[in-house]
Amino acid sequence: MKKYYNNDERYGDCGPFGAESREALADEMEPTLREWAIDEYHQSDTDIDMDQFVTKAIAEMRTEFISGLEEVE
Repeated sequence: MKKYYNNDERYGDCGPFGAESREALADEMEPTLREWAIDEYHQSDTDIDMDQFVTKAIAEMRTEFISGLEEVE
């Protein structure tokens, strides 16, 4: 198992976190990302369907989260 540090303060603790890959760690974060996306939707002033908004927000957050992970040797 590899270890990763989260270098993006928007996505919680810095870690380190154990996971097989950055993507696997992002998969584990999915429920939290969903909660954050729903909160973001409710705080926004948008006419977009909630499901569309949340799906797009999760995809964006997941990409940002993965980009902010640094593998620990």
